[in-house]
Amino acid sequence: MATVARNSHALRSLVNQITKLVNPITMPTCPITNPTVIQISGRDRLKWLHSFVTNEIRQLTSQSWTEVFVTDSKGKTFSHGFVFLNDESLFYFSLQSGHADRLISHWDRYIISEDVTLQDVSHFQKWFFVTQDIASQIIEQLPKDSQSAEISLLPAAVSHQVIWLDQGPSLGELVIVGFAVSTPWVLFAGKLKNDLSSDESPVLLPQTLAAENGFPWFGIDFDESNLPQEIDRDADATSFKKGCYLGQETIARLDALGQVQKKLFPVYIESNLALQTPQNILFGSEIAGTLTSAYSSQTSKYQIGFAMLKRKYFKQADGLKLANDAAIHFRKDEKS
Repeated sequence: MATVARNSHALRSLVNQITKLVNPITMPTCPITNPTVIQISGRDRLKWLHSFVTNEIRQLTSQSWTEVFVTDSKGKTFSHGFVFLNDESLFYFSLQSGHADRLISHWDRYIISEDVTLQDVSHFQKWFFVTQDIASQIIEQLPKDSQSAEISLLPAAVSHQVIWLDQGPSLGELVIVGFAVSTPWVLFAGKLKNDLSSDESPVLLPQTLAAENGFPWFGIDFDESNLPQEIDRDADATSFKKGCYLGQETIARLDALGQVQKKLFPVYIESNLALQTPQNILFGSEIAGTLTSAYSSQTSKYQIGFAMLKRKYFKQADGLKLANDAAIHFRKDEKS
């Protein structure tokens, strides 16, 4: 009984410490609604999954992650997310909501004699974006003896109580933090949601924070019709040396040709009006591409979003606009 009491006290103390640090008025903290999380277990899990993603995952060490595309047999984007490895399992994480059944159905047909099991674990955690500096403060506040608080703290690893992605997977200043759906983490998650809904701080969409950090959202900025190279995440999500995987021939051929006919760019939009997306981007009377998303920015006087542009406009610094004459500019000179 005394041990239970000590553990309960330690948990309450930990929640109080973290809650004080996570101040939605001074930093972006945001719930991620129903992301897709699939656990891949079994003796052949790593070798098997390697055959269905664009990046090199065989070199992952325990408690590490990498960004990937999941492609179909034609090399088109089936999903986009991250692969995490811990000692017992692989986990595939995608920001897209409710994607697990579709992914598991797609992958399950390719399990023949391999020792691989797929499980949807999306509902076991609550997920949030926090910033790198706050993440560092949180980790410093965690008790040194994790057992005393009945939690396990592992960078980029899934444990029974908490998921912690220490480096913020290719989301700039953001870190993804997940808390298991069990007491007291549900209470903590609920408190964060209440804080975010307060009159003092606007509710931030996770898509807005991702866009602020140059990270596009599958299902909004791109979809199953797109090739991975069109999303311009090659440096983070695709290896051109890893060998065979489903759809690899198309991606390798496109890489050899050295060009795509359209590509996604982070952009500023000179407008304070609510913008409907998707909508055409114009250059004179020509359609130059599509504005796929637009959000009110926390850091800029302009709206931010993404634009899928035709090849001839990849380096068009001026003259891009919407039908309402709102100018479109590349963000941070990220065009190529």
